[in-house]
Amino acid sequence: MVRDIGDNVDRIARSELRLVVAGLRSRIEEYSEVSAYLVTAAMAAAIAGLFVLLGAMFALASVLPLWLAAIVIATIPGAAAAALYVYGRAQFPEPRPPEPQELRPRESRRKRPG
Repeated sequence: MVRDIGDNVDRIARSELRLVVAGLRSRIEEYSEVSAYLVTAAMAAAIAGLFVLLGAMFALASVLPLWLAAIVIATIPGAAAAALYVYGRAQFPEPRPPEPQELRPRESRRKRPG
C-alpha cells in the first residue's frame, strides 16, 4: 500500500512537471514571435535614424567641408552612447566581497551537538 502511494505521488509529480514544461514551451513560442517583430522594428528604427543623421550631415556640408560635417554629426550618437554608458555603469551594483561566514569550511558552519 505504501509502495502504491509512492508510485501515485511519483506519477502526479511527473504529470505536474510535464504540464509546467508544456506551459513554458507555449509561452516561449508566443514570445519568440513577438520578439522577432520587436527586434525587426528596432533595426528599422536604427536604420532610419542613420539616414536622418546622414541627411543632417549633407545639410551641414553646405556650410562646412564634408569631412568636418561628418565629424560634427558623428558626435551626436557618440555623445549619446557615452551618456548611456555612464548612466548604465552607475546603475550597476558594486561588487561586494563575500560575507565572512561564506569563507569558512562547511564543517565549521554546522552546529555541534553539546
